[in-house]
Amino acid sequence: MRTETPVVPVAWPQEGVDSEPMDAGTTVDKMRKRKLPCISRYLVVQRVNHFTKIALMVAVATLFLALLKFELSLRAEQSHALEALENTGKTVAKSLKLQMEADMSTLDGVANLWALNSRISRMDYRRFITSPYFKDRLLSMNTVMLVHRIKPWQRDSYETDPESVVVRTDCCNGTKYDIPGSTCRAKAKNQCNIPGANRFFITEFVTVDGKTQVLPATADASGRNEYLVIMYQEPYELNPG
Repeated sequence: MRTETPVVPVAWPQEGVDSEPMDAGTTVDKMRKRKLPCISRYLVVQRVNHFTKIALMVAVATLFLALLKFELSLRAEQSHALEALENTGKTVAKSLKLQMEADMSTLDGVANLWALNSRISRMDYRRFITSPYFKDRLLSMNTVMLVHRIKPWQRDSYETDPESVVVRTDCCNGTKYDIPGSTCRAKAKNQCNIPGANRFFITEFVTVDGKTQVLPATADASGRNEYLVIMYQEPYELNPG
């Protein structure tokens, strides 16, 4: 016959009632046979599940807040960068405006000088432009030009003007207007390469065989009634061409 071991029921302690102490003879097997009531086991499982969900929600929320903070910081940096760039642009524009206004004001002095003496010589004009008073005010321009309106019958006298011929000679055959790293003859090659008599040639752009060249201006027979000539340009060494 098979002998069955009887299962001794275990009474779980109720609230307010002291549990019966285990004696030394209680074995691990007997402890394992004790099981939590269904309701307690349900509560434990639910609590674990809730804890897992809450931990996941906290992790997701933390990640979202971190991404949001990162995005806002990027936008703030971009905003600051754009604002700084805009301010820099305004500052540069304002600075250029002030420089140009100062130069235009100084050029009024040239106009007044010309109004007082329309026959000012080339050397006097150069001395005025290169004077400490004028030169320090040229902040955005290198040279100042005077453009003469010349009639055909005046052309020969302008091209053979003694001061103009001397300037051409000093540039094409001398070193007076050379500056470090550049020679006047190289910059004024179109004027210096014109063969013939030593004249301050009035030149123009001419298309020859599809190529644009700088040659002496056409003669009066072309019907031209005037020439616009850059007669004075100082300091001449900065742009002799």
